[in-house]
Amino acid sequence: MVKVIPSQKGFTLIEALITCIIIAILVTIAMPIYMKAFEQAQGAKAMENLRLIQAAQALYRTDSATYTSSTASLQSFTNFTINDGNWSYAIPTSGVSGFTATGTRLSGQYTGRWISIDETADIGYSDGADSYPP
Repeated sequence: MVKVIPSQKGFTLIEALITCIIIAILVTIAMPIYMKAFEQAQGAKAMENLRLIQAAQALYRTDSATYTSSTASLQSFTNFTINDGNWSYAIPTSGVSGFTATGTRLSGQYTGRWISIDETADIGYSDGADSYPP
């Protein structure tokens, strides 16, 4: 009578460790790319809100002949978020001839960095950078 030896199914410990190491290497390579893309998306969101503030300021000026420093008073002209948890928006300077609106990063790798826009759509970045993230 011939004895049939059952075949073993599954992975050996070495195969599982090698698989884990390969996955860890791939995650290590992909994580910085993901984080940069995430920060670029956050910057794009901030720029959109700043452009909405600029458009609302233009509408406000047609009614009042001056720019406002209150983001709350602009809410009736366009719908933008004053504080979305990642960015906080303010208008530190305003007057008859112009304004500057600023978005400041509240969380993440670039906490404290800011983006600004003025009445001529001139965009500025913290630390003299040319884009966000720097």
